[in-house]
Amino acid sequence: MSQGKTLNSEQIRTIARLTFAGFTKSAIGIRERISRITVAHIQRRLFKANVVSENILKSKSNQELLYICYGSTSSNSMNDDAKKVACISRSEHQPDFEEIALDRIITRENKQFYYFRYIDECSFSSVTPITRSSFYRLLKDAEDKLKIQSKDPVMIIDKPYGVSCEIDFAGTKLELTLTGGIKETFSVFVATWSASCYTFGCFVQRQSTEATCNALANAFQRWDVCHMRLFQIMRRHGLKTAACMESL
Repeated sequence: MSQGKTLNSEQIRTIARLTFAGFTKSAIGIRERISRITVAHIQRRLFKANVVSENILKSKSNQELLYICYGSTSSNSMNDDAKKVACISRSEHQPDFEEIALDRIITRENKQFYYFRYIDECSFSSVTPITRSSFYRLLKDAEDKLKIQSKDPVMIIDKPYGVSCEIDFAGTKLELTLTGGIKETFSVFVATWSASCYTFGCFVQRQSTEATCNALANAFQRWDVCHMRLFQIMRRHGLKTAACMESL
């Protein structure tokens, strides 16, 4: 899959049409052999320009689409020197840290992965990258901003409706005072079942397999569905989380 790729107008139109048809970022990225970050960038630029339907898309010329997505009237008509000057004079040579922060929620990739991809993109575009420490600091600022905007754990599901039950642990740990004044540190377990639009959260002391399975069982008990079958599956597979999820 190519990364840091500057797309032409036809590729932009294809991404727009696939978006209108309901394809996910992952599906579009696989079809067009580009990264999810690139797809998200194109979608965000198109939506900001109100390109939200097939009729509006048809009304835009190739140069207009390139300007909307990259801020240049025609990337194909500029010589190499002009491209370099245009890229350096724009702030877009820095990555969209909010998009990276959101993507990390889904992929759980190490921040070093995104930094090296950013270096590749800068090399491809012939621009000077920011330092690694600045990259990590700005990424952390974006992640902290997301936490402030959403008081609840953020769950992003990029899978077909109703097929899977998503489980995860929120990154922030909380210190709670128990009976007798004893203080313990807990993690926040979150489960979302898209088939029923149910969401469940609870505190767990350890992120172990057993604790995860017990928390998941509590979720289905709360939803009043499948709980007896779930307990049977847990016993049969020796409290293996993956087995529980696949058997549901």
